[in-house]
Amino acid sequence: WHERRVAVKRLRDCVREMDETVAAEFQREIEVMRALAMTLTSAATHILPLDDVQEAFTIRSKMLVTGDFVESFLKGADSAREEAESLTWLVENVIGAANKRQAARYLSAAVGGLRFESELRAASESPATRLRHLSILQKGAARAGLAPDDYKPIQTKLGEIGGLVEADSKIVAQLSKGSASSIDRLTLLLQMAIGDAAPLGPAADRAKAEALRLVRNDETRLELAKAPERMARVRGMIQQLTQVAA
Repeated sequence: WHERRVAVKRLRDCVREMDETVAAEFQREIEVMRALAMTLTSAATHILPLDDVQEAFTIRSKMLVTGDFVESFLKGADSAREEAESLTWLVENVIGAANKRQAARYLSAAVGGLRFESELRAASESPATRLRHLSILQKGAARAGLAPDDYKPIQTKLGEIGGLVEADSKIVAQLSKGSASSIDRLTLLLQMAIGDAAPLGPAADRAKAEALRLVRNDETRLELAKAPERMARVRGMIQQLTQVAA
């Protein structure tokens, strides 16, 4: 038992003192940290105070949010969107409130930069694909363990860029006048409105307005009455829309 206790304490000290990692090994670094965190946390109540374990990984995470490391880490990204995705992953995986805030600053600067906006508006991918990417980033910011004051400005900026992408392509107008069935168009508009197919913000708001207009249409109601399964799905998304609005 004594030997086990000594071994675990040494492991904790190693986490604190590990040499600074290189960016190419970042993902492996996180995987190792997670495995060590599970091991040390499971032993914490018997061998180490939980606060000591948390402190060790917070110190380690501090090395991962230095400017030099982040710059090197992002060299493998091929686009501004990929940089934002990598930074979101960084925010999610570092430990410690101060480290997360620092990582969030990098993410905020990335999505707030002209390069990010320009690439998202001019990318070769379809507008629908770009809007979905923005939606994923927006949700990722909220799930990364940040305080609302840190992630909400990021979400707002992503929503604004989504509004520009939608305005450039007029995808909502195209859906409202498209040749697809009313149910298909309504479903796509609702997916945008609830933040699944577009980031919440101007694009989602325009999709919501058009979806509510379309759902009141007699033709749409008739189609829904003939397709109970799809009606249930539409009803569920409308309920989500109410929750989002709240």
